[in-house]
Amino acid sequence: MVQSLQDLGFSNSATELQRESGYQLESSAVSKFRYGVLHGEWEAVERLLPMMNIHPKDMRNARFLIKEQKFLELLEAEKIDVALQVLRNELTPVTHQPERLHGLSSYLMCPNPEDLKQAAGWDGARGDSRHKLLADLQSMRASS
Repeated sequence: MVQSLQDLGFSNSATELQRESGYQLESSAVSKFRYGVLHGEWEAVERLLPMMNIHPKDMRNARFLIKEQKFLELLEAEKIDVALQVLRNELTPVTHQPERLHGLSSYLMCPNPEDLKQAAGWDGARGDSRHKLLADLQSMRASS
């Protein structure tokens, strides 16, 4: 039930159910990480990532996916200068796929958020993109 409440976006109800039942579905760090991803708190997400038990082989890709989401959200918010800094200083160091970076850099030329969403095949910060990112990151977690 707790997991279903969290997945449906009822995090306060899930927290209360955990408190009342005494059953903890996930650690505090995992809860904060989940909240950070779903609410676009990228600094907190990056700070908590090392505690998420991601397979070592997947850590670089996890970092890239988080920074990619951050980059796209900055473009969507039309914060082009900050998005460009993220592309140069954060995305470039964590990928060995220059073609993917070229694709991301092409989104800088999109004249508005709707064109960005169409070009990127991305539904925006208010769509399902954060939920998809969270699912992708969870699939990288090592079994405990």
